[in-house]
Amino acid sequence: MGSFGERTSTGLLLHATAFLWFHKIADFRQCESALVYRKRANTEIRSQHRRILEVLIQEGKEFIRRIRAHGGLISAENGFSRKDIQSQVEELRNTLLQWLGGMSKKRKKEILDGLFNGSR
Repeated sequence: MGSFGERTSTGLLLHATAFLWFHKIADFRQCESALVYRKRANTEIRSQHRRILEVLIQEGKEFIRRIRAHGGLISAENGFSRKDIQSQVEELRNTLLQWLGGMSKKRKKEILDGLFNGSR
């Protein structure tokens, strides 16, 4: 593991990029409201909506992986935690599920494992 300065720099970078990710989600939700919920979205808009959700979910999962590998997330006043990121990823997954219907076997197993084995 690197020096204290390197760990601090990495922690700040993780925090800053996660902060920007939350803002991307807020912007996405505003556009989603205007383009998907208020209007009848065409196939192209629904496809883009799905792809953006998938990208945001992957980014969130990558933040969680990097935070764990780094040993945690720096805590800032009025900040957020890894659990906040996990909750946001779950909310994005729920939105994706709402729009796509059905659930994959892998996702069903993931939910059931989480339910019966507790949070990870």
